[in-house]
Amino acid sequence: MKTPLIFAVLLSLLGLCHTTAGAEESPNPANEPPPPPHSSVQFINATSVPSLDLDIKDFHKYEKVSQGSKISGGDFPFTSWKLRIQKNASTDPKAFFEKELNKAPNTASTVVLLGDFVWQRDPNGKKQELQAAILNFDHELADDEKPNTLTIVNGVIQQILRVSINASEFLEIAPMSHHTWYSLPETIETTAIIGSQQIRVPLKYNSSFQSGIVAFYEADGTIKFTAAPRLPFE
Repeated sequence: MKTPLIFAVLLSLLGLCHTTAGAEESPNPANEPPPPPHSSVQFINATSVPSLDLDIKDFHKYEKVSQGSKISGGDFPFTSWKLRIQKNASTDPKAFFEKELNKAPNTASTVVLLGDFVWQRDPNGKKQELQAAILNFDHELADDEKPNTLTIVNGVIQQILRVSINASEFLEIAPMSHHTWYSLPETIETTAIIGSQQIRVPLKYNSSFQSGIVAFYEADGTIKFTAAPRLPFE
C-alpha cells in the first residue's frame, strides 16, 4: 500500500550564503602576491547513515552532520577541494571515501554525499568496494541548460527511484545516481516513488531562483528528501 506524503516546498526560501567584502579594498602594495582565487560549495547529506563526518582537508571539519542536512556554501580562498567523508563514530578506519574537486575561480557548486558506508563483498566474503559516493553539480549552467532546471538525486541504496514531473511518464533513476530536467514551467509537481512509498513535492520557481536539487535518502526505513537551490557565485 502506497503512503502518500505531501510537502509544499518553496525553494526560493532556501538560500545559499556567500561571504562578500563589505567595502572596496585598496590595491595590494607592490611585491605582495595577488589574492588567492575563490570558490564556493554547499554540501547535502543524502547518505543512509544517521550522521557522518565531513573533512575539507587542511581547512575545516564538520562532525555529526545529520541526514538531510545542508551546509551552506561560503566564500573560500581556494579552488581545489579534497573531501573526506565517513560514518560518524565508525569503528572501521578504512571505511571512508575521498575525492578531490578542482573548481574554476569564482564558481559555485553543490556536493551531494551518498552511501551507507557498508563494504560490498565477493562470494568469498572479501571486501571489494565501499558503498559511498560524492556527486558534484556546478551552479553555472551551460548555454543549452536553460532554467528552470531541476536535478533529482536518488541517494537510496539498492532501490530504483521513479520520478514524474507534472504527471509525465515516469523515469527511473538508479541508486546513487541522478537525472536533470531543463526548461521547466514556473510551477511543477514532482512525484517520486520508491518501493511502496510515494512522495509528492510541489515546487515553484521565481526570478531569483531557477535551478535546484532535490535529494532523496532513507532514514529509519522511511524515504525522505531535502531540497536546495543552485545559485551562481557572487
